[in-house]
Amino acid sequence: MNLYTKISDYIAEFQLIIPGQRVLVAVSGGPDSITLLDALVHLGCTVIAAHFDHQVRPESASDAEYVANLAKQYGCECVIERAGKEQLFQSGMSLEEAARIYRYQFLWRAAVSCQADVVAVGHNADDQVETILMHLLRGAGPTGLRGMLPKTLMNQWADPGSPEKNHPISLIRPLLSINRTDIMQHCSDLGIFPRWDSSNLDQTFFRNRLRHELLPLMETYNAGIRTHLLQIGHLMTEQEAWVSAEVNQRFYQVCRKTGPVSYAVLRSRFLTLPTALQGAFLVSLLGRLLPEERNLSFAVIERIIKGIRTGKPRRMPLLSDFELIQTAEEGIICTGIDELAFPQYPLLETGSEAQYLKNGSDEFNLGYGWKLLVEVFPAVKSDTYKNIVSELNPVCAAFDMDQLDGLIRLRGKLQGDRISFDTRGLSKKVSDVLMESRVPSILRNRWPLLSDQVSVLWLPGLRRSTQARISRTTKTAVLVRLTHPLETLRMDLSSELISGEMDFPRSRMDKALAAALYMKGSVSTAAFELGIRADLLFEFIHEWQQRTGIHLLEPDGDFSTDGSCTITSEGMQILMGYLKLVP
Repeated sequence: MNLYTKISDYIAEFQLIIPGQRVLVAVSGGPDSITLLDALVHLGCTVIAAHFDHQVRPESASDAEYVANLAKQYGCECVIERAGKEQLFQSGMSLEEAARIYRYQFLWRAAVSCQADVVAVGHNADDQVETILMHLLRGAGPTGLRGMLPKTLMNQWADPGSPEKNHPISLIRPLLSINRTDIMQHCSDLGIFPRWDSSNLDQTFFRNRLRHELLPLMETYNAGIRTHLLQIGHLMTEQEAWVSAEVNQRFYQVCRKTGPVSYAVLRSRFLTLPTALQGAFLVSLLGRLLPEERNLSFAVIERIIKGIRTGKPRRMPLLSDFELIQTAEEGIICTGIDELAFPQYPLLETGSEAQYLKNGSDEFNLGYGWKLLVEVFPAVKSDTYKNIVSELNPVCAAFDMDQLDGLIRLRGKLQGDRISFDTRGLSKKVSDVLMESRVPSILRNRWPLLSDQVSVLWLPGLRRSTQARISRTTKTAVLVRLTHPLETLRMDLSSELISGEMDFPRSRMDKALAAALYMKGSVSTAAFELGIRADLLFEFIHEWQQRTGIHLLEPDGDFSTDGSCTITSEGMQILMGYLKLVP
């Protein structure tokens, strides 16, 4: 089998190029890129040559001229760009890494300007061997041990402000099945004399040391080491394809996006995964946050897994500017806390000011659809008192208006706040109550608090003060209820979908809906529990999502005959919070 046939078969096997696509070929002038250019032209592809002159070596200008002449011989367009040497040395990275990043950014720009569909680079089988070994030495897991893939997207190299940033341009490697010896022989057969990059002999570069020192040494122990490393890469690629499919299917059941550059991992669901999938989830998550990170080692993944397993609230620095913020329920990987979303908690909006209860009934709006509903009873009679008392629980509190010192107000925690818990006047710091209730430390200043001018009255969902409690002698009472976003759904379901033949109380119906969605993650299960048609429930949830802006289902979820629609991670958190608060 000649080299052209081998490359053609490889392109067909991995569907690297579709007929009619424009291919931008990265041409350095070396034997690999010349062979790639020659093969693609020979196979009838529409080719544009692209060369990036780093201007680090004295001969780099003549390399660029050589590529321009070669492209002309092949009848190809040619795009050349030069980098300032100062840019590379002042980047804060190693010269090797800076050159690679600038080169790929250039290839993206060139592909966009030339309207190319794919970008082809000349990595060969020996480069793959070196990459796998290099990743092994750095402690990579299965993802790194795959080596380079035949085809990936290169959007990570796009200019941040580019309107084409999300336009899918593929990076392909058609020579991954061709070894360096065959490439050199092909150039010799063509009568082409490639350019040689003198920096390839500089053994201060890690890859060069590995190529010229370590691999030859390893071959004295096992002459077939290159073949074995490639076999490891193939095996890891096959296994990783299965693992990736599993991760993608379950990702938003285990993780939720909490901000522009942050994700939260739901601890209870994460710990039910097999250990191998736990690592894969974190690799996928960090890949979304740090697409350019190349030093994602086993040690980093293991540290995050251990942190999530402990469940102890703490903060742990990771790589780059990222950290793990551990709460009792989640492990949050982020660069900061200002933009994080916590829909499972009733929180004050960031920067919100104190709000005062107006005359009569009222409501206070919290974040993510949570509300405090206030109802005033101006003339409490015996039956009214009994009804109020029967509703009191952690999410519902009542106060004697005549015992309050001024108006009720909603505010955040202040330094020195205390809440009484005994008729003898004993009290506890509000900060201690929040800590004992396992409210994440980063959220304690945003937990809603009701007070009058003097005393803290209630931490909704957590603890009620002994101050201003109602009694049989109460004349005017105020009832305050913390309502979960899902309460809106339950109330609407009650009025629009549920027949009057339900044989259990509404509070049980509330929990049935939440439990069915949360525990099973399926609309059909919830419908069965509630005794309604799954398609009606699905349509209603979609309408409710549009009205409230709170998403329980995946945005692109379509109703299927079995009703197995995916519940978003944010939806799972909302449901979990509801199950905790409903008595």
